[in-house]
Amino acid sequence: MSQQTPTFTTGQFVGASSSNDSVLGSTMPYQPVCQRCFNPLQLDQDFEHLQKTELLTLIDATTADSETSDPINLVPVKNSTTPRPRFIVPPNSALSLLNDEEDPLETLQSYAGPTSSLDHRLKVNACLFDVLSGRTEVDHPLCQECADTLLLAKQQCLEFQEEEMKCLQFYLSYLDSTAGKIEAKLKSSNRKKYGTNVSELEQTLNALQSNLNELLIENDKLDKQIIQDTVELEKRTEELDRATTQYNDQKLALMEAEEEMQCLESRLSYARSHLHRLQRTNVLNIAFPIWYDGHIGVINGLHLGRLPNRPVGWGEINAAWGQCALLLQCIGKKLNYIFQNHRIVPMGSQSKMVQLSISKEFPLYYTTGGMRLLSAGKFDTAMINFLDCLKSAQQIIEHTSYMQLPFRIKDKGKLQDPDGQIYSIRWNGNSEENWTKALKMMLINMKWIIAALSTKKNKKAINIQSTLSTMDK
Repeated sequence: MSQQTPTFTTGQFVGASSSNDSVLGSTMPYQPVCQRCFNPLQLDQDFEHLQKTELLTLIDATTADSETSDPINLVPVKNSTTPRPRFIVPPNSALSLLNDEEDPLETLQSYAGPTSSLDHRLKVNACLFDVLSGRTEVDHPLCQECADTLLLAKQQCLEFQEEEMKCLQFYLSYLDSTAGKIEAKLKSSNRKKYGTNVSELEQTLNALQSNLNELLIENDKLDKQIIQDTVELEKRTEELDRATTQYNDQKLALMEAEEEMQCLESRLSYARSHLHRLQRTNVLNIAFPIWYDGHIGVINGLHLGRLPNRPVGWGEINAAWGQCALLLQCIGKKLNYIFQNHRIVPMGSQSKMVQLSISKEFPLYYTTGGMRLLSAGKFDTAMINFLDCLKSAQQIIEHTSYMQLPFRIKDKGKLQDPDGQIYSIRWNGNSEENWTKALKMMLINMKWIIAALSTKKNKKAINIQSTLSTMDK
């Protein structure tokens, strides 16, 4: 098939309307339309008698042209139409020309000749137009008028390009003829311009070369100095690292020592406060708390005495005497004093008093057995001896601390209150009220002695006058 654009005769327009979609009738037989003016076409009879050899030749030429030809650059032509989409008048709904997945070249290759069916020939015609449209930038088929217009535009474009080619060739020949002259002028002007400066440039170049050599030598020296300085820097860095490590170790040790010192200072402060608290503590007052329960004196929780309305058991009274004996012995040790006439033997509820002049023991407790009368006399003697020892301690306290105890201790086991009343510590021949009152007065004096010992130890006065006054009631 030749390179010329095929021409078609314009037939009667079927199904025309104002829109493009109106051309597409759903009940019309297949009819091609012009792809520029959209008028229906009547194909030439050659399409009905097209042979397979001619069709294959067209396919081979189209394939070769598409593989070897360069892309075509179109030059806009005056009054050219705007490209439009391709339109055809579709067949009936029962007649399908081309499948979306069917290749047009395969359809053309399967063409048998004019003897093929009408449907197959229509498919071949459609594929042929597709091949032609793919070969050029113009969609096919075209009517005669549109083809003439397109050929005229192409001819004008060709003439314009030929004229442009002639102008370019003329300008190229002009440049070739003037290039030699311009080059000669440039060389002569350069020689005139720079000839006088060659010697100066050579001197400058020599000076720069010598400066470059000096700079290179200086650069070598600097490189060597940099190497030496780098080695020295590494040494100093190592020394700094070692010094930093040593400093950190010493700092850590110092922090640990400071922490330990703070811990020791805290422990020392606590120990000092505890020592100060212990120094202010009256051990005898804690070990032997003396108080009262009504009219009966109490030592360490044990009642010392009895009343008709409150008959305290003798076991508790004997135990209270044992606490008194132990307290008086501790007072003697605190005073660093040894009793001259008597010796105290604290044994709990069976404590004893030993009279050193006759080396005889007297029980400081009362028995309720058959030897009641005999034991009562010995019990009175033991209490009198105990009160005699307490009198010795009282005299020492009054002499050293310049304080007067509230109750005076007389001879033969008697005590005198501030009003001058005398109370005996004997049990036989005495009332329970007077005996209990005498024991309470004895405990009050012992309480005062404990306070005096604490005052002497701490070098300060302890005011217990209100407490003792309350106990004396």
